[in-house]
Amino acid sequence: MSATDCCPYCFTVIFDLAGGEYSGDENLLEQRVSKGEDATPLTANPTRAGYTFTGWLPELNLDNVTEDRTFVAQWQRIGGRNGGGGGTIIITPEVPLAPFTSDHIWYVRGFPEGDFRPGNSITRAEMSMILFRLLDSPNKYLPRTNNFSDVYAGWYAQAVSYLASRNIVTGYPDGTFRPNAPITRAELTAVMSRFFELQETDDIHFTDVSDSHWAIAYINNAASRGWVIGFEDNTFRPNNPTTRAEAVTMLNRILVRSPNPESLRATLYPYLDYYFDMETLFIDITSSHWAYYDIMEAAVEHLFSLDENGLEIWSEISIPWLAVN
Repeated sequence: MSATDCCPYCFTVIFDLAGGEYSGDENLLEQRVSKGEDATPLTANPTRAGYTFTGWLPELNLDNVTEDRTFVAQWQRIGGRNGGGGGTIIITPEVPLAPFTSDHIWYVRGFPEGDFRPGNSITRAEMSMILFRLLDSPNKYLPRTNNFSDVYAGWYAQAVSYLASRNIVTGYPDGTFRPNAPITRAELTAVMSRFFELQETDDIHFTDVSDSHWAIAYINNAASRGWVIGFEDNTFRPNNPTTRAEAVTMLNRILVRSPNPESLRATLYPYLDYYFDMETLFIDITSSHWAYYDIMEAAVEHLFSLDENGLEIWSEISIPWLAVN
């Protein structure tokens, strides 16, 4: 997520040793490869005490790289079952398709004081946690480590570690992740674009983003997909911190989550009154706010059907995070 990630048309090829060791050039374990080029094979097979290396999962393919690829070493315990082992160790690789859950779960919540603070900057840790909630992956809860000097514990550590292992988030040259720093508008386009194949375009949509900007491909990708829009003066302001309202709006566009305002009001307000004796979900935001309905969409878990305009008609709702406050 930093400006040092300056090759938007490059992809990452990773050899995950899965507990093994490698005696060759360690720079080959994580490679940045230009689109369409071939990755470099390892100069030796990995080794692991007490195990035999049986190959890579998925099958090794280093030709014509057009997406991020991770190859996980597979091991068989020497002696097999008769030797007290357990056969081949299978590690399920992550797959890059359909990363987000199709259920309309909640992914943002308010503060203990009852407000949402839509104009506040959203931090890199907060954004990581949001994506972690939304990702549909059976492996995301497995114990993981990371290489960031400032992410070792806390409510966001698992989310950051998982996303870093998928090369969705990156750190800074000094080895930090800076979880409490605001995520910039350019950084957010980079993070979200890494979930999908880039739509190549030479169009520069904004007057303040030059063709040499580190995130130009990500920003153009996001703009061409309709994920982001600029300001009235045709600027994008890539270095501006992303607000909580902006982040929610962008995510809803990506996830195609669009509530019908009338249905939302008819469902949400009686629910709040009956279960929580509340007139509104957040004390600092009303329906006049430009992102009000997007924020409600993100904060309220719901079942729905679609009307003739593709907007959601809510049929059943819940707010698990509010129930436990």
